[in-house]
Amino acid sequence: MNGVVFGQDAYTDLDFADDIFLLAELLSLLIPVLEAFAEEAAAIRLEVNWDQTKVQVLGTQQPDTETLDLQCMGTRLQLLTNLFTLVH
Repeated sequence: MNGVVFGQDAYTDLDFADDIFLLAELLSLLIPVLEAFAEEAAAIRLEVNWDQTKVQVLGTQQPDTETLDLQCMGTRLQLLTNLFTLVH
């Protein structure tokens, strides 16, 4: 996963408290990274809460959320195409 480039800097993740944001330019690269992340977490007896895991899509080419079935470790992930989706 090559992450996201801002200027001359490349980022693969952002961490804050117990939240981790994994960054990828393509959705096809994200699932293997999420699975590897879960395996690494399990090695130190941590667990990813897949029910609370969300995928935020940014950019001009938005995927068709009706047909996209994004799954990781047997759980369908919630796909967000707009930050306002989180506001109730």
